[in-house]
Amino acid sequence: MPTPTATSPPSPTEPRSNLLGDANCDGSLRAADLTALVMAVATNDGGACGADADASGVVDEADLAATVSLLYGAAGDATEPE
Repeated sequence: MPTPTATSPPSPTEPRSNLLGDANCDGSLRAADLTALVMAVATNDGGACGADADASGVVDEADLAATVSLLYGAAGDATEPE
């Protein structure tokens, strides 16, 4: 399995995204944002752009769940059968 690598933040001339969950600052929400977010949480660097997907003011593990929810919707939520 390939080792994930961190994406570098955009240069000052590149547009920055304010899209929630856009942790790699490319202006869109894709699976690559999960990799960037995992690296931001693992290295405790605070992330960039929309890494704070739950808008709590802190980039942490809760943002992983929020980003997955933004990417895939509530379909991934476990629910108990009635």
